[in-house]
Amino acid sequence: MESSFFSIIPPIIIIALVIITRKIVLSLGIGVIVATLVLNNGQISQSFSTLIDAIVQIFYSDGSWNSGNFYILSFLLLLGVLTGLITALGGNRAFGALIGRRVKTKRGAQLMTATCGISLFPDDVFNMFVTSQITTPVIDHTKVPRTKLAYIIHSTSDPTCVLCPLSSWGAYIIAILTSIFTVHNMTDSPLMAFMIIATTNFYAISTLLFVFSSAAFDINIGKMGQQLNNNEESQTETEQNKGNIWDLIIPVSILIIIAVAMMMITGYKNSGSFNISQIFSNSEVSLSLMSGALFASIAGFILFARQAHAKTQHLDHLPAILTKGLRTTVPAVEILIYAWVLSYFIGELGTGEYLAHFIEQTTLPVSLLPFILFLLTGAMAFSTGTSWGTFAIMLPIAAQIASASDPSIMFFLMSAVLSGSLFGDHCSPVSDTTTVASVAAGCTQIQHVTTQLPYALICASITAVSFLLLGLTEMRIIPYAFIIISLAAVVVYFMRKQQLQLPENERETFSKAV
Repeated sequence: MESSFFSIIPPIIIIALVIITRKIVLSLGIGVIVATLVLNNGQISQSFSTLIDAIVQIFYSDGSWNSGNFYILSFLLLLGVLTGLITALGGNRAFGALIGRRVKTKRGAQLMTATCGISLFPDDVFNMFVTSQITTPVIDHTKVPRTKLAYIIHSTSDPTCVLCPLSSWGAYIIAILTSIFTVHNMTDSPLMAFMIIATTNFYAISTLLFVFSSAAFDINIGKMGQQLNNNEESQTETEQNKGNIWDLIIPVSILIIIAVAMMMITGYKNSGSFNISQIFSNSEVSLSLMSGALFASIAGFILFARQAHAKTQHLDHLPAILTKGLRTTVPAVEILIYAWVLSYFIGELGTGEYLAHFIEQTTLPVSLLPFILFLLTGAMAFSTGTSWGTFAIMLPIAAQIASASDPSIMFFLMSAVLSGSLFGDHCSPVSDTTTVASVAAGCTQIQHVTTQLPYALICASITAVSFLLLGLTEMRIIPYAFIIISLAAVVVYFMRKQQLQLPENERETFSKAV
């Protein structure tokens, strides 16, 4: 279909519906139907046939099953199962108690939390709940505000997951990239493309750097330091089980080891080379992730059975545990299926080509596109409260724009989409991750939003300038240097400000402490 104004109607409808309804699955579903009707000039019978064909192609095309899509969906579901099991086993609480005996200061507690946040990368929800359960005793003991805990777990979990291919976020993005590359007849490895894109995900990078800086120097911006601790702990039956540290270490280790091992095996099998780059370029990521999650879940079941035999767990609770875990990933499965279908229709409609043509007509320099896409996706994710939904909508459009204007900047535009989506999601009061972070940390949602916002805006401002520099120079080193210099200046400024706010007799002590 020749690209025209009608090609942008489905994305506009999706964005409008998400803003109005806050329901990404419903909005994507309606957008897919509208795209089908537009593609077939409103012919209902033909539209229905086209929609069925697009859905079937997700799982079966060119005379064979699309096993990769099955593996990705299985990985996400198994990850939900694993999350529920690990939480119920109680190994996270045992690990937290062990670490708590060695951490005595505010800075130590915050650095421990940030370190846990980047270590538990398989899934953001899993990360936030596990990290909070591990560190809450230490956080409360050292009198770190629960709002600071919410900021740290939120700003380490999502950025880490979006940078790591061995995560639900990584699997989700790689799956979208696979679909995009198929539509555009690209031969690039989705895994290697993901790794390249991650190197210019400036918001994720700057956020992680700022989290560790604020933890190391105990930087509290705005109302962050004014929040009181909430020492109330949930006392559900599951949480009363203390568990063992191996109930956490064993499943997570198995997930990582099996996934990496399978990537190496499949990569070598497909490439026939011992070159690491060739191995990872040709590895079957979806199969590897699914295998890791499967074996980790089996280990979780074995550990649960062991606790049941020891009378510290009840088998009757297992269905509820699994149901609770699956609830964390089932929405991702739904969104992913819609994203696959939408990616196909956006390619058929030529949405990106139309937008690229529009941009060219307005004489907008190509060098400004990363900067503009970062701002646009940030606004969209903030309004909708979903980074994943924004990925699904904007990544195919970014690919189309790049293909029609300048293919060399495609990965830059995708980085801008990922960065903007993450930023908007972090700031949004209607975001699911915002809700999870506040619940996990034990503070109210509005407290978390208002205290995290200054940190997010600082990182977003630095990121916006970084993408502007990237577009103008196409050199990664310049944005990196700008990020480091800017964050260093911010840290020095707020350290100096906090020192001046102290009584004169405490300033010298503060200077020695930092």
